[in-house]
This record gives sequence, structure tokens and C-alpha cells, in this order.
Amino acid sequence: MIRRILIISCVLVTSACSWQNKKVVAVNTNTSTLENESSDFRAQPPVAKAEPQITPPVAIRYRLDNGLLIFVVPKHDLPLVSINVVFKSGSASDPQQLSGVAGFVGEMLLSGTKTRSAKELASEIETYGTHLNVQVNEDDIHISSLALKNYWIKVLAILADAITNSTFSDEELQRVRKKRIASIAKELDDPETLAMRVLRKAVFAEHPYAHTVLGNKKDAEAIKHSDIIAYVNENLHAANAALIVIGDITTQQVIDQATKHFSEWQGKPSAKQQISDANLKPAKVVILNRPKAQLSFIMLGQLGIARNSGDYLPTVLMNSVLGGMFNSRLNMNLREDKGYTYGAYSYFDSMRYTGIFLAAAGVRTDVTIPALREFYTEIKRIKENGITVDELKHAKNGITLSLPARFQTVSSIASMIRNIYLYDFKLTYYNDLSKMINEIDLNAVQSAAKEHLAIDNLSLVIVGDYNTFKTELNKLDLGAIEVRETYH
Repeated sequence: MIRRILIISCVLVTSACSWQNKKVVAVNTNTSTLENESSDFRAQPPVAKAEPQITPPVAIRYRLDNGLLIFVVPKHDLPLVSINVVFKSGSASDPQQLSGVAGFVGEMLLSGTKTRSAKELASEIETYGTHLNVQVNEDDIHISSLALKNYWIKVLAILADAITNSTFSDEELQRVRKKRIASIAKELDDPETLAMRVLRKAVFAEHPYAHTVLGNKKDAEAIKHSDIIAYVNENLHAANAALIVIGDITTQQVIDQATKHFSEWQGKPSAKQQISDANLKPAKVVILNRPKAQLSFIMLGQLGIARNSGDYLPTVLMNSVLGGMFNSRLNMNLREDKGYTYGAYSYFDSMRYTGIFLAAAGVRTDVTIPALREFYTEIKRIKENGITVDELKHAKNGITLSLPARFQTVSSIASMIRNIYLYDFKLTYYNDLSKMINEIDLNAVQSAAKEHLAIDNLSLVIVGDYNTFKTELNKLDLGAIEVRETYH
């Protein structure tokens, strides 16, 4: 019907133009020419420019006697310096049965030192036109700053003070506790993050990756000052860290300043928690019931792969086709073809020890089960049949053509060096990346799909109005269904 209306509209528009053409002949000629040029322009897709060539910088690596690794990349096109300290410990190093400690440590890290209060620390760093950022992930705690060339040495001195002399006071612990409990409550109100919390637990069970960086409310209320100090002693020491400096500096300048500010930093590391590989778990189906919800958030997931796995790149290419790009199969099916959602996606979140695969979308409540069927259909289709030559080429272009942007700024280069440190890559990893991607063939992608997509192990979480779809869900025969009315 819509197509028919459009055709009728075109006829009407054409008729109107014909009438006008008779009245204004001179204008008619020019307009016709312009319309033809416009049509020709639209008929031919633009010709892609030559693939940009990049030579990613290779960091110079140096180690102080206390074990601190230093990575330096001189880059002199702008008077900027990116300063970063990365600890190879994150929320996966939280004490067993006590989630969220690493997150507390990250928030308290800049809350005052032996010689500077939190206010003085912030005020002084602002006088140099910058600030300090702390990011906590599963595998690392990362402190960073971007300074002008003239101030980078002073900023490094403040950052070193914050790291080596932080007080972690009990007063700050109480402040952070209130803030994090509020953040957890806010996270539980969001269907996507709520589904992620439940799915991680289903996929990882007792593995340290099962909990989020925020942790849960019960643990946030229970964390003591002694837990913070124990985590710091165990993880925040020189032998577990890297200083990464990129920008308008020389290697010797960085080594001299690192020696000055960090050589006395020793710490007292204790026996570190051993993190094992995770095993594939049986599928679970969990419904987080939200009566009268207008939307359902669907999330499917299973165990993924570690970031330094040998078949990581073929797996990423496979997922690009499945749900990693706008024109991926999931998005084109559920959004463009069926109109179930504004967007459907999938990705492999790969970490140091293992990872998680997930596929998700928020859909209208009335199409919850049809949308779920399409997820299973697309995952099964790519697992059994792989991808096409054109899809592989498009996926490769999507990654390789984006690589130059990853090395345009000192901060983005620092991010790449951080990956080299965290995942024990060669210093030349990114120099070889395009070549490694271009050498991947269809067989490698097919093998990755067969290896890392296990239909029978896909756990399912739906946040939505259970009553509206429970009859159809039961017909899918996915096994036992756990329905939760509340989540803490």
C-alpha cells in the first residue's frame, strides 16, 4: 500500500511539473539539467579514496629497578603530553565474596595525599589547565592526564604524589560508599545494565568476572577500611604498574622524571589472587518481570574469549557481520526489515582471562518472542553457514580503515599502548594488525563461529512484562524459566 501511494504521488508530482514546464520554458530547461545531474550523482556511489597508510609508533620500553615499566612515545607535532599510570588489577581482583573494592579504591585514589587534601590536589592540578581521571575496569585501574608541554613535569609530580602517597581515609570511604550505593540503585533501574548484571552471573557463575565494577549494594555496605588498604597493598605497587607517556617529550626526560618520582615507590605486595579460566555454563533463562512495561529488553549471552586468544581477530570479523556494525545481520533484520527495535547488536567483550559474548536489543513488548526467534535464527545461521566474501571484505574494511584514527592523538596512542601492556602484546602489535586482518580467510571466520557460538549454552535474560509473552516463551522450550519480581 505504501509503495502504491508513493507511485501515485510521483505521478501527481510529474503532472504538476509538466504543467509548469509549459508555462516557464526557460526555467524548465535549467531545472531539467539540474535534476538529471542530481539523478546521475545519486546513481553512482562515491569512489572510495585510497586506503590510508599508517605506521603506528612503536613505544620505547624501560624498567626501573623497583619493577615499574615505562613506555615512551615521543610525538612532537603538538605541544601536548599524555601521562598515564596503569595497574594490572581491576574489579576481577576484588576479594572473593566482596565485590566493588577496586571501584572504591579508584574513587578514593585522588581524595588526598599525605601533603595535599583532596581540594588542594584538585585545585593545584587545575592551575595547569588539566585534571586527573581514574577509570576502573575488570582488568585494570587507569589514572591519566593530558598536559601542555610546559606543565607536564609538574602534572607528573602531582600524579605521582596521588598514587604513591594517597591516604585512603575512612572519611572518604564513607563519602564514596553513599555515592556508590546511589549509583547501584540507578543502575538497577536501567533495563540494559540490569540485564547485563544478571547475564554476567549466569555466564561466569563464581568467576571474578561475574560481578560488575560497581559491585552490589550488600557488599558496598560491608566494605571496611581494612579491605581498601589490603587491596592497595596487594595491587597498587610498582611491580604491578606501567607509566605510559606520549607526546612532546624525549625518552630521557621521561626516564629522569620517572626515576625522580617513582624509584622509591616499593609497596608491599602480598600473595595475589589467582584468576583461572572460566568454563562454559549451561544455559539459563531469567525473566526480570516489569508489569505493564511497554518495552522488553532482550539479552542473550555465553562465555566468550580472552583478548589475546589466537582466534580473536577472526571472531571479531565474524561478529562484525553478525551484530557489530549498523548494517550487520541482526540490525538489518530486527530494525530495518521487521521494525521491532531502534537497534540490535552483538559483541565479544574480551578481557585478560576470558570474555563474554552477548547479543541484545530493546523491542516493543508485543514482538518480544518474534524478536527473540530472529536472534536465534541469525546466530544459528552464521554458525552453520558462515559469512560471504563480500561480508568479509566489508568487515575487514570496517576495522582496518578505522585504524589511522586510533593513532591521531596522544591520548588515543596511550590507549593502544595500554592494551599492549595489559594483554602482553608485542611492541609492534599494531604495526602488524592490518596485515594480520587482511590474511584472515572465510575458513578462519567459519571456524571462529563454530567454536565460539554455542546455541545450547546461550543464556537468556528478558526485562519486561512477563504476562504478555509467557505463553509464547514456553512454546520455545528453552528449559526452566526463572521469574524474578525484584532484583538487589
